[in-house]
Amino acid sequence: VGLNWDNWGGLSAHSILAAEVVTAEGKIKVIDDRNEPDLTWALRGAGNGFPAIVTRFKVKTYPLPKYLKASTFFFPIAETPAALAWVESLSKSGKLSNCEPLIILGHNPGAPPGTPNEQAKVCIVRFNLFVDNAAVATAQLDAIGADPFVAKAGFKIEKEDWTFEQSFYGTLDFRNPLNYGHFGVDSIWTSQPEKALAVLANEFVKAPTAACHVVMSPLGKRPHPAN
Repeated sequence: VGLNWDNWGGLSAHSILAAEVVTAEGKIKVIDDRNEPDLTWALRGAGNGFPAIVTRFKVKTYPLPKYLKASTFFFPIAETPAALAWVESLSKSGKLSNCEPLIILGHNPGAPPGTPNEQAKVCIVRFNLFVDNAAVATAQLDAIGADPFVAKAGFKIEKEDWTFEQSFYGTLDFRNPLNYGHFGVDSIWTSQPEKALAVLANEFVKAPTAACHVVMSPLGKRPHPAN
């Protein structure tokens, strides 16, 4: 999927320009959209089912932003549908440019042992910001933090400095207080996020372990590439 992907050309798979592969027949091929377009199309979505072994990728790269900041808000699990509506309203108002919003259903690391799930599970809304100007970053996150919906948050961490390294490795560290770590994933794509998240939140409350999570990336209206 990649970081900031709705702003940077879509999925990371969309940034694959070409690849060197070894086919099942043992042939080495360099594939791209003009040379073996069907195989290149499969390369961008087949996952473990891709019928070749990739030995090299040629990928499009993007400039590294100078400032990476994030604000995170923790809401009661019952506020999950309202939190999604809030994120979508911020997006429509133009306040999420160069921003990657995430909605995470997780177990509150501060909940005492034995806390009922309805109170221990939380809805986390995180805004990862990628900009080249510190003043722009501060103003944008200030505007989000000043929204009336933030008053419903039980806890918040605002304008936190972070790095790409933290994004890649910090969330995969089993010592993370939210119990992130190496994990198995089931993914869905939906054009009805409100209905999907409401169902997931209802089932998530029943999750017996703190190691379970739901992560949603609300999308803009970026069209998929033709290929």
